[in-house]
Amino acid sequence: MRRDDDRISVDRLDHASLSDLAALAAERGRQRGPSGREFRGWAVVTVEEAASNGRCVEATPTATNPFHADICLNLSAGLAEEERREEQKLHANDLARRAQWSNAPETPAQETAAPGSAPNR
Repeated sequence: MRRDDDRISVDRLDHASLSDLAALAAERGRQRGPSGREFRGWAVVTVEEAASNGRCVEATPTATNPFHADICLNLSAGLAEEERREEQKLHANDLARRAQWSNAPETPAQETAAPGSAPNR
């Protein structure tokens, strides 16, 4: 059975134009609501990096985000909740070490593909 905590929700930046990225950034800002936190960009890893260490990357477009994907963590079966959290942290730390920052564009300047891929929100 798939659990939501077995996956990390991401945007496939390598499939989006600059104007698409600006729209995604604006939507992320709206989703944060009254918290006041401004969306500033993405932590970017390549698909190969995201799929390393037993993980997989699966395109999972949504009605509001055609660039959506999930990084499947492939957690060990039968783990107690504390062990699951520790395994999740190992994956999160591995992805963070591999990531590079990509600023969100302020305006949709020109229609060019963005560098990078499977980043985190």
